[in-house]
Amino acid sequence: MSGFNLAPQLRPRPCIGSLLDIPAGRYHKGAHGDMILNGGFSNFIGVGGRGNTFKTALSLSQSIIVLDRYSRSKLTVYDTEITFSWDRIEDISSRWDLDYNEAVDSGRISLTSAAEHSGNEWWSIIRDISKERAKNAKKEKIDTPFVNKDNQPIKAFPPDIHLLDSMSQLETDAISGIYDKNQIDDSAANTDALRGGAIKTRMVMQVPQVTSQGGLTLIATAHVGDEFQLDPYAPKVKKLQFMKNGVKFKNVPEKFTFLSSVCWYVSSATPLINQSTKAAEYPLSGYNEHKGDTDLQELVLTNVRNKHGQTGQTLNLIISQTEGLLPSLSEYHYLKSRKDKFGLVGPEGVHKSWRLAIYPDELLKRTQLRDMIDTDPKLRRALEITSEMAQMQDYWPDMPEHQRVDPQDLYERLKDMGYDWDLLLDTRGYWTFDHYTHPVNPLSTMDLINMYNGEYIPFWYDKSKIDTSKAVSGGSKNESSES
Repeated sequence: MSGFNLAPQLRPRPCIGSLLDIPAGRYHKGAHGDMILNGGFSNFIGVGGRGNTFKTALSLSQSIIVLDRYSRSKLTVYDTEITFSWDRIEDISSRWDLDYNEAVDSGRISLTSAAEHSGNEWWSIIRDISKERAKNAKKEKIDTPFVNKDNQPIKAFPPDIHLLDSMSQLETDAISGIYDKNQIDDSAANTDALRGGAIKTRMVMQVPQVTSQGGLTLIATAHVGDEFQLDPYAPKVKKLQFMKNGVKFKNVPEKFTFLSSVCWYVSSATPLINQSTKAAEYPLSGYNEHKGDTDLQELVLTNVRNKHGQTGQTLNLIISQTEGLLPSLSEYHYLKSRKDKFGLVGPEGVHKSWRLAIYPDELLKRTQLRDMIDTDPKLRRALEITSEMAQMQDYWPDMPEHQRVDPQDLYERLKDMGYDWDLLLDTRGYWTFDHYTHPVNPLSTMDLINMYNGEYIPFWYDKSKIDTSKAVSGGSKNESSES
């Protein structure tokens, strides 16, 4: 309509894997007919849970993955509880290819706290950052592989992530002023909660506009606790459909769950212990092979807000207290925990080891799996692809039947068509700013499904080696749209 600036056709979102992309992601066609996943790392992410549910480690891990994958991305941690340490960031960074020291020296990673900035000062700086980036958008935005209706690249800001840990403890100068003027037992101090709640509400109301305008991401943790009612006979109102009665986000406004793009509730964290050995279910060689080690934790996450997909989904993720989120191990655990053992072949031997249908040469022994994952990038890719196929079938009810492919069929069909699985697994599934010039070729899970159906041949693959007549469709559909 005349007079209005139109919203962009697409707001690119980073891919972070770890079972977190498909629930909030969507595929879009790229310039070469390839399918590119717009990921699950949105502009406003909430992560809530009780104490010791590793919500901070989960939030930090997602942020570090973005820094590892996306050039010129930045992370600033604002610690309201003044318990964060640089060592914590370094430990989680060490799992990735990210050069931690270089990232700190160059300013890509920053840590500040309530001791350096009050909550209102911190938010004012973020607003200024957003305004400055928006002012210089033509200079700061760079091409992404996503294209508009005219097949031109959609531009986006490099990710600028702000991790607020936690919003529950966020305090502004106005609240500090109340404490400065009154003793803790003075009646005049009783307004602190009301005043603090009103200030946080105003801040949260600004978050969607501020983050979208300047291409920022706010990922905020929040405490969850029991909700008490003064009147025991009053009816209990369930404010969030997928949270239990009597449980609420503490010291955050209601709009925290209303305005966040994605909000995860970590309902539990349980040591992942093997019932027979009493040691870690997936031990790391030479580290946690002894009984009672609790480094590995299984988190149960419920999606209580998801503006990009279905709400109410539950995920089980594996996190290491020392290394942070373990994406590939989480993907394997998800597949193995399913009743249908989607994409797994077996079990074999007395220890019931499994193979992946699309990577059958490796036997995935429980006690060796973590070491195998750390040393075998093809295994990591195979786990990612298989788990995404499973999630699509679980979470996308409108997915066409011809795209609901069994991994064993996918493996055999593509092999029969002439594809080399060593080449197919030597790829990446996430988009990058240098998507088509990146040293590792792109290949999404949906690309593989389209290849199976004869609808796509990777633009980087030698097409003379592919017999499309052996595709499910007999090669009757579009094979490639390389320009």
